[in-house]
Amino acid sequence: PFCTSSSSSSSSMSDSNGDGEEGLLSSLWDHYKLGVSKMLTEDRKFVVSRYYENSGNNNDNNEISLEESMSLIEKKAEEEGEQSAKDAVKQFGEVKQREASLATILNAEQFEEARQKGEVRFTHKAFTAALLITLYQEEPVLHQASRLLKSIIDIDELMTTWRQRHALMVHRMIGVKMGTGGSSGYHYLQEASMQH
Repeated sequence: PFCTSSSSSSSSMSDSNGDGEEGLLSSLWDHYKLGVSKMLTEDRKFVVSRYYENSGNNNDNNEISLEESMSLIEKKAEEEGEQSAKDAVKQFGEVKQREASLATILNAEQFEEARQKGEVRFTHKAFTAALLITLYQEEPVLHQASRLLKSIIDIDELMTTWRQRHALMVHRMIGVKMGTGGSSGYHYLQEASMQH
């Protein structure tokens, strides 16, 4: 519903969701959170349905909740050692890892903790803005911001390429001798190009 190309739907969206662009970004963020929640639920349903297909067990009881199905499968894996149940438990673990990763993105406090640990560099506000600009770049209000992000990424790629080429040129010219600025030369440049 948000990725329409007509400007009338975009302007009506921003009018109905608050104060212009801020309201639009807020509604897009809510839309993203809802999409993530639906995706994780569908992943869990897929794991459960796949288990029942592979194991030959019938899931005739449609009244059982998804969480109850998952705990029954985990119980079968532990007690009976059933291979299809073990596979399902492994897939549940992958879904839980994805959920934890996405929870960090969706929760500002968890994101800040990750930033303090050095796991991410951006602030939560900057990260969510960049994420939404990338995901909803077709929205007219986000066209310029999207072009700016792409230009910054291009500059970063060009700088990385230059660093790598410069390190290679230094290696060819002076080998592994000390660099002209007193650095360790090639090794310093190579390390810098890998780090940045």
